[in-house]
Amino acid sequence: MGYQPSYGERIYREHYAEEEIHFYRIVKKGTSANLLKQGTADCTPVGITISSELGPTTVGTVDSFAADTIPEVQRNGLTYIELGETVAADTLVKSDSVGRGVDGSLPTSVTPADLAMVAGTILEGGDVGDIVRIDMDRKV
Repeated sequence: MGYQPSYGERIYREHYAEEEIHFYRIVKKGTSANLLKQGTADCTPVGITISSELGPTTVGTVDSFAADTIPEVQRNGLTYIELGETVAADTLVKSDSVGRGVDGSLPTSVTPADLAMVAGTILEGGDVGDIVRIDMDRKV
């Protein structure tokens, strides 16, 4: 994939990976204020990991941020996400058990907790393992 779009805010550099976090995955808060973990089912996303600092020469050889390193995490805007199931374009997504994007369609009676789990809207459809664009600002 290489470099990411330069649109969107990043997580501050004081945050560290509590565990290995793969690229293009949803992340959530870790066990303390400055730690991040790979997303889990029904978590509240903090952002999505990106690989822009590493550049295109490492794609295919490095696919994650190791524990105790500073991950690149985008908080909003346009970026990419790995899918955990087949998802159609213009579908809201949330995290599966390992931080990949899955269908996050909202129930008829929406609660604030339901909205908090949404990471954004997929801009093009894809299948398991595909890396597709997501608009993290479109959540309804």
